[in-house]
Amino acid sequence: MDEICQQELKNAVCFTLQEKGSLDKDTLVKETIRVMGYGRSGAALITAVERGIKFGRRMGGIIQNSEKEFELS
Repeated sequence: MDEICQQELKNAVCFTLQEKGSLDKDTLVKETIRVMGYGRSGAALITAVERGIKFGRRMGGIIQNSEKEFELS
């Protein structure tokens, strides 16, 4: 997971949000891991997806709404 760049992780998160709509953080992480083709989530996968979420928020593609759910901007 350390070899996957932040842009690719952000793209996976954005794809998940596009497919599923607004999601809370835990659900977004789990669904993104599934989208990436993994059946189970481990600490490294969770950390990587969280990096993708943070990068997406910094770049402006992902926002957090008033209900603390993530969505595309």
